[in-house]
Amino acid sequence: MTNIVSGLIFDIRRYSVNDGPGIRTTVFLKGCPLKCAWCHNPESQDGSIEIIKRTRQLDGQTFLQTESCGYLTTTDELLEEIKKDSICFEESNGGVTISGGEPLFQPNFVSDFLIKLRKQGFHSALDTCGDSPNHIFSRITDLADLVLYDIKCISESLHITYTNRSNRVILENLYKLSSSGKPFIIRIPVIPNFNDNLTELILIDEFIRSLPNKPLKLELLPFHSIGLHKYNELEKTIPELHPPHDKLANIQLAESILLHY
Repeated sequence: MTNIVSGLIFDIRRYSVNDGPGIRTTVFLKGCPLKCAWCHNPESQDGSIEIIKRTRQLDGQTFLQTESCGYLTTTDELLEEIKKDSICFEESNGGVTISGGEPLFQPNFVSDFLIKLRKQGFHSALDTCGDSPNHIFSRITDLADLVLYDIKCISESLHITYTNRSNRVILENLYKLSSSGKPFIIRIPVIPNFNDNLTELILIDEFIRSLPNKPLKLELLPFHSIGLHKYNELEKTIPELHPPHDKLANIQLAESILLHY
């Protein structure tokens, strides 16, 4: 008898070229232990189905439309949906990326899905913030072919202020991941008035240099405010962070310190 494992997802994005090698299908799961002040997917934070209220216009009239955000699916159902994209994976050496929210927030669902992807021969990438008990983190990252690992900052007090969580476990898990020999990519969101300063960037650089094995590459993710409208739709408080006046200088400083791996 087949074991049925269900999970809660809120989106599937096809033809992604920024979430690992080749053309990929990215699956977004709901639930995250962090509450990042710059999060552009606030619908990913809560680990339950939410109601979104959207304003629509038709024939000059404005009306409110409500819809659910998030739906339950089984790993078997999700795999059947992913199989539709297999030709894209084959032609581009792509695969499937599991993102969120935080995938490790639903460990049983993710581990079962990764096992099924491996049996199917699909390349898998896990996009994680690393905030998970080590035994869960190690078990699931071992099943993925590639890990995309987010680093926000090194200073613990700063991390708590902007994400509501300590980063001790996050940094410990990254060090252990590096020691394991698993291929990984480090991704750093460059956030104004948070980590886009010389002090924090140097601390990030020093930490990466201390790792037993270096990342395949390091990716800088520019700050944007594209998802701010979602906070209104979810009736959540809009973050006070704003894009830097000079986005180019913001990224260039980070590049000058970090992009030499």
